[in-house]
Amino acid sequence: MKKTVKILAMLLVLLMIVPVIVSCGKDKGGATGNTDANSDVLGGDDSSSSEIITDQYGQPVVDDGIRDTFDGETVTVLIRSAEQYMREWTSDTKEPDTLQTAIFKRNADVQTQLNVRLNLYKNTESDEKMNDLILRDFKSGAGQFHIISNYAAYSGTMNNIGGFMNLRNAQLYNMNLDQPYWNQNFISEAECYDKLFLAVGDVNLSVFDRCHVVFFNKAKATERLGDFDQLYQMVLDKEWTYDVLYEMVADIHEDNGTTDESDDFYGLASIRGSEFCDGFLYAFNAKLTQKDGDTDKRVLVSDTNYTKTSNAFSKVAEFWATDGTIVIEGSGANYDFFTQGHALFDIDVVYHYESGLEKLKNMEDGFGVLPMPMYDTDQGEYYTGVQDAHNIMGVAYNTTFDYGLISAVMEKFNSLSYSSVRPLYIEKIVKGQILDKNSSEVFTLIINGARWDYADIYRGACGSIRQNLWRGPLGKLLSTPGSTDFSQAYTANSTSLTESLDEFDKFIEKAF
Repeated sequence: MKKTVKILAMLLVLLMIVPVIVSCGKDKGGATGNTDANSDVLGGDDSSSSEIITDQYGQPVVDDGIRDTFDGETVTVLIRSAEQYMREWTSDTKEPDTLQTAIFKRNADVQTQLNVRLNLYKNTESDEKMNDLILRDFKSGAGQFHIISNYAAYSGTMNNIGGFMNLRNAQLYNMNLDQPYWNQNFISEAECYDKLFLAVGDVNLSVFDRCHVVFFNKAKATERLGDFDQLYQMVLDKEWTYDVLYEMVADIHEDNGTTDESDDFYGLASIRGSEFCDGFLYAFNAKLTQKDGDTDKRVLVSDTNYTKTSNAFSKVAEFWATDGTIVIEGSGANYDFFTQGHALFDIDVVYHYESGLEKLKNMEDGFGVLPMPMYDTDQGEYYTGVQDAHNIMGVAYNTTFDYGLISAVMEKFNSLSYSSVRPLYIEKIVKGQILDKNSSEVFTLIINGARWDYADIYRGACGSIRQNLWRGPLGKLLSTPGSTDFSQAYTANSTSLTESLDEFDKFIEKAF
């Protein structure tokens, strides 16, 4: 009996002190709200707790688990020098905005929390030649760069992969690629044979910058639809499909009566390049490659995936053949065309470059942003293509490197970006500095839907599959209607592309 009383007394004491512990945790983290338990969330080591602490942005506070500190060693990150691509790491802007200030603070916190020094080394060569710089460092064994932030389109070569560390290697023990600040959509597509050489995380704001979207002219949409907010609602109701967009724009071409198309009005405009075609590929959840049965080996699309991609190709070709659509030649020309009121819709990326962004922000008619449409309502979810100009990360291989140190820096960059930089970026975007505040939910759908294809991540190693099967043939159709289709492109290129995939597959299997 006395034993029972003692146990009850102890339980009562525990019940009294647990709320105090939780309350202290909230005060420390500035958090609000609660959901189900999660062992990765701060707020106590007791996994039986039902309290999840959330931050000012409503997301769970995540512990990156890094307890190591170092002795002031320097970690060098090779970054691209153009402002729009370096800005996720640092900035040369003389008057930084709130986002850049947050990035500077994050960098300082990385250094302070780990007791390291950061050297953000800006590439002075062109993006195309950045691989030459990387390769020289690999071959010389100099070990000048520890972390490499490269142009996605040029990263996935066998030369690069041969000098990168497998991010699943146990030596990188401070990395936890299952954490929410690592892009799981990218990792699932990039990983092969339990090897991962390239990754995307929350530090890579350029991924969100480069999401393909559909801009719309608010004033023109109100004239034609009565209320532009119904476009947002259509998206949220999962009714925004290719057929809906097609019907809205196919017949809208108001000719000014001259040969100068720049004064005409169209249903939809885009720029000749990745923008006019690649967004549809991912939005339709079409595939260029697939796994070979239950293996990790990647092969060209076949069977039902082939049929889906072929049908998607036909839809995009049909779309650009209508009177209501126009592809604008020249970088940035579509911004002028759209912002000056010559198109109801415009397909582009969220943030192409600063001057284009200024044109959008100063647009007299106002603009909103929608995801690329679904293939059909059966698809059920929106998927977003990411233009391959974004940054992508890898860790250099060198026998002299301290990978505990490098992995801690890599992880800390992304965990702190998760807690302070990425949510600020999104808040800045959706709260009116760039996008309409009413598109908040829509923008979340866009960035959560970001998708990649294995063939694009390793473009250089796989024979430029997208260029040969998708972008190139669709570009040819713009110039010469009826000149080709997906089956012709597939037949012409399948042998050489299969050989490239096979060669890269053997390379990945043997890679360390």
